[in-house]
Amino acid sequence: MVRFSPFSGQYLPGINLGFRTALVLLIVVAACGPRPDHEIRISHSPAAAWHRFEQSYKNLTSLALSGDFSIENEQAYECNLQLLYAAPDSFAFLAEGTLGIDLARGAIRGHTGFWEVPRQGINEEISPGDLLILPDNDTAIDLEVLVRAVFFFRQTSDYEYRTRSGSKLNFVRQGGDSLQIIELSRDSATPASQTFISADDTIRVSYSDWHNQAAGLAFPHRIDISSTVSGMKITYLIKKSKYNPNIDLSNFLPKS
Repeated sequence: MVRFSPFSGQYLPGINLGFRTALVLLIVVAACGPRPDHEIRISHSPAAAWHRFEQSYKNLTSLALSGDFSIENEQAYECNLQLLYAAPDSFAFLAEGTLGIDLARGAIRGHTGFWEVPRQGINEEISPGDLLILPDNDTAIDLEVLVRAVFFFRQTSDYEYRTRSGSKLNFVRQGGDSLQIIELSRDSATPASQTFISADDTIRVSYSDWHNQAAGLAFPHRIDISSTVSGMKITYLIKKSKYNPNIDLSNFLPKS
């Protein structure tokens, strides 16, 4: 039996169809070279990094945090601090002592809230811009700074890209006489730091010990806050975190 060879135009005996097909494929592969490796690359442009940052937290409707809260100033202050967030503008906080005794609790819903210190019989109305005086010393905490430091994912509008330093991207938002800067890691699209600059003080917040959660969500389990003027340093070591939990409304209401 004879077969037609497509390579020479001649009839060749003994070469069957299967062998000829395999030989054609080998020649084609050899001529084209190895197939290139396919690679998906994520854009690291400032706009793309900021978009990834916003998208990572868009489905976060509630958050519950608990951990060790410490302050270094003229006096030291330590407690267990529980923080709750319910979208879009509700926050609750509970400070407990070493024996689980309530030291202070409070909440903000929109523009109003309360602040309770059970041992001192204090029950006051507060607003997001108030200073909280801790029960065991004269240290004051700017509530708005604390909320913005921990719940950094809430307000992401009106930021503009300003500069780049290595793998960090700086985004700035001007608000009246204050300036807010978010330093975003280009690769992970997570904040490395925040800086709040005003006429009275400069507050710097740094984030570390990131934990990856479901649906690609990441959250830092160490938050450090420092004041340039007072020298006060705050550290929040988060031990437990729950994402999108059901939060009881009673957490946002005073007990007394």
